[in-house]
Amino acid sequence: MGLTASCTTTTIAWTFGLTADSFIRMPLEQIDMWAQVWYATTAGEKQETRFNWHTKLSNMLKDGCLSEACGPAAATIEALLEIGWKPIRPDFWGIDETTSVKLDAQPFTRLQIIAKATNDLQRKVWKEAAKHQHGSGLEAGIPSFSAARKAIKYFRKNGLHNAAKALEYALVGFFRDPEEGDDRTITCCHRCGKRAKATIFHII
Repeated sequence: MGLTASCTTTTIAWTFGLTADSFIRMPLEQIDMWAQVWYATTAGEKQETRFNWHTKLSNMLKDGCLSEACGPAAATIEALLEIGWKPIRPDFWGIDETTSVKLDAQPFTRLQIIAKATNDLQRKVWKEAAKHQHGSGLEAGIPSFSAARKAIKYFRKNGLHNAAKALEYALVGFFRDPEEGDDRTITCCHRCGKRAKATIFHII
């Protein structure tokens, strides 16, 4: 995927699922692991962890980065910052200016944390993908592939395999416009009937 012109974010999401991207999976796995560990620790261990957390957070704020010798606490702080949350305490995180979450024994706390973190990470990933060529609009939120999957299923069912493949290529951003000044791709467009560069508008 990295050696093609396709958008890596879209290719991963299309092929493996919307949450398969490592930029989403890794922070999620880290904060979920931390929650499970926190629930299992004793009161004494929690107190020691709070001190360790405060020390690492203070050092990070002073130095601008975490030390290379990272442990579970530092990795979780890093994961929370990657999500865009504030790692206030080991069991208390700020989501935004008005929302926070506390690791407690409530039955749905863990599920709610993962659901919210997944949504925030997805939005962050797609906002970055919007900077890719022809990615405008992705910054608005998480895309849906349902219509494209239905269309491709229809094409394949009716033997239109080239159309199915073309749609899949278009979806993942395989086609890129020629560089400015490159006139080698100028040809007759079957859409508008004029001679034009082989941009995505004229190809698809």
